[in-house]
Amino acid sequence: MKLIFHGAVREVGRSCIELVTQQARFLLDAGIKLGPETEYPEEIKNIKGITAGILSHAHLDHSGAWPYLVSKGLNCPIYTTAATRDIAKVLMKDFYKVECLNHIPPYKPENTEKAAELFRSVRYRTPFEIKDAYFKFFDAGHIPGSAFILIESNGKKLVYTGDINLSDTRLIKGADLNLEPIDAIVMETTYGNKEHPGRQQTEKEFLSKIREVLKKGGKIFIAAFAVGRTQELMLLLNSEKWNVPIYVDGMGKDMTEIMIHHDAVKDKAKMTDAKNKIEIVRGSIQRENAMKKQGIFISSAGMMTGGPITEYLKHEHQDPKNAFLLTGYVDAGTNGRMLLDEGTVFIEGRKTKVQAEYEQYDFSAHAGESELKELVETLNPKKIILVHGEPDSMEKFADYLRKKGKEVFIPELGSEINI
Repeated sequence: MKLIFHGAVREVGRSCIELVTQQARFLLDAGIKLGPETEYPEEIKNIKGITAGILSHAHLDHSGAWPYLVSKGLNCPIYTTAATRDIAKVLMKDFYKVECLNHIPPYKPENTEKAAELFRSVRYRTPFEIKDAYFKFFDAGHIPGSAFILIESNGKKLVYTGDINLSDTRLIKGADLNLEPIDAIVMETTYGNKEHPGRQQTEKEFLSKIREVLKKGGKIFIAAFAVGRTQELMLLLNSEKWNVPIYVDGMGKDMTEIMIHHDAVKDKAKMTDAKNKIEIVRGSIQRENAMKKQGIFISSAGMMTGGPITEYLKHEHQDPKNAFLLTGYVDAGTNGRMLLDEGTVFIEGRKTKVQAEYEQYDFSAHAGESELKELVETLNPKKIILVHGEPDSMEKFADYLRKKGKEVFIPELGSEINI
């Protein structure tokens, strides 16, 4: 097996790795990198010759480039879980609409439709064969429907983690690591140099801040990813009693319906109960009416760039009684990062000082440093390839692994590594 890297090297975003066997060529994910200009995977030679695609999960940094690659000639089945298939279809379609607001995307809407038609659903722990390669999906514990993939070919065993999380959350169980030793792993290192606080402590501090703000008459605006984070926060908030309504705005509602339909959550009954007790914001008029009174608002986008959260920022950022709470990773160049670094955001193209409170809480769905070490110890690969992380995170984790006697690679764009 040979790996060729078209993205997510020394960066978080545009995950795309080409896997070449003696008889076939596969693409492991095809994502985008969001920013002032959307970045796509580097050019893939003879893309019409790709045998099949593999999609680890629905987040756009892993799924968003499939339509773009279809426009370049990709025409092969893309294998993923049923939940990821349905979530990714919605995200790809929505991303195209959002992209059109800023500039002309490098592909057409029919390419998005075609990409969705290429998806084929597979079950966890159910092996399937394509030419001279065998694939098996395992629950990655990252978001509902996420998977890491075991690939066997020519006597070698390779794991591609996609994004992975070993710890249980209210929403889903941690990764399923019950598999045999492997030869090599391509693993994310988003937090290769950082530990996450305990989830219970984070929840406690988060709920305490909400109560504090509500007590002084403020409103709570929670920036949350529509996939995974929104649902976890719905469960958390539904575990407490509140004297104000809880609203969900953005795509979170549709994502919740898909997850419940596919039994992709840990406790379907609790998720259904939480869904039934919140109020759904269905447009600008309802949003304006909801903002007239005190409440807790969960809204996408999680990085505060795009989505309904920008409307809440526009109307509510000047009130010091209010609070905007970030609940996950924020990229450089996003409103979320600017808010944390400078206390400013872009509102209708203007850099604006935020008078409301703002804080970030670590509800990460990625493995922290100790969990990444545990992953390596459990699977015990001989060869380790680090992707999906910032350079300092990768280098620190690579140093640790080399001291343990591991063969470690940090690829560059276009790098080729034999397994």
